[in-house]
Amino acid sequence: MRVAVIFLFYFSISYSQEMEVIHSVTQKLTRVKHGSMNMPQNTISSHVKEYNQRIEENECDWQAYLMRAKANKSLFNFRASIEDTKVLIKHNQELKIAYWIQGESYVNLSEYENAIQAYKKALKYYDAPYTIARINFFIGMCFMQINREEDACVYFEKMGHYRFHDSFKAAAKYCQ
Repeated sequence: MRVAVIFLFYFSISYSQEMEVIHSVTQKLTRVKHGSMNMPQNTISSHVKEYNQRIEENECDWQAYLMRAKANKSLFNFRASIEDTKVLIKHNQELKIAYWIQGESYVNLSEYENAIQAYKKALKYYDAPYTIARINFFIGMCFMQINREEDACVYFEKMGHYRFHDSFKAAAKYCQ
């Protein structure tokens, strides 16, 4: 009986665990459950190797830099992700997402000042109100992390009515 309980516990844990993979055709990051489908043979790490090879063959393969930045971020290799976004930015490629990924990577490294700068630059490339509100929220939260509440409030105010949206409850409790 004890063996059966341990087996069921192990099976339920391993079956419900999720992992992020990059779809080999669409190149989009998706979450899959271990037991829900046959796992692709390529892992994120092997995709990074593929992107490395593509960049070796063509140092202007901007999509490879972008996908490698995303993959490295998923692998918690934030420094490598930042380096790839710097290449994209230097060559004026994929700026919209490059600054966003850079901001996220800096946040994960607790480098909030750098994240703020990256997110501020990302703002220039977005026009959808909800996305702009989201970036302003991230900037505000970065300011909160470095104890600059007044600056945070400026960006929370820029969120407009989105500040009270369920997704941004943290912004609504500050600066009232």
